[in-house]
Amino acid sequence: MELVNEKINAMYKLCKFIADTQQDGKKSLQKLVAIDELSDGFWAVSYLTIFAILFNLQNTYNDYICSALTEK
Repeated sequence: MELVNEKINAMYKLCKFIADTQQDGKKSLQKLVAIDELSDGFWAVSYLTIFAILFNLQNTYNDYICSALTEK
């Protein structure tokens, strides 16, 4: 009977180890997904900011050209 108890305890410890390892993997994956989602948000804002700056520069350049042409 002692041998059966040892085998059951060994199986329990193995299952507990596997469950803990899977739980750690799940937490790591959730963190990675959160970082990835934050990265997408960051880049979306960055691209929007760059577009706004370039658009503003283009408008400033167009205004400069128009004012230079009208002065002549």
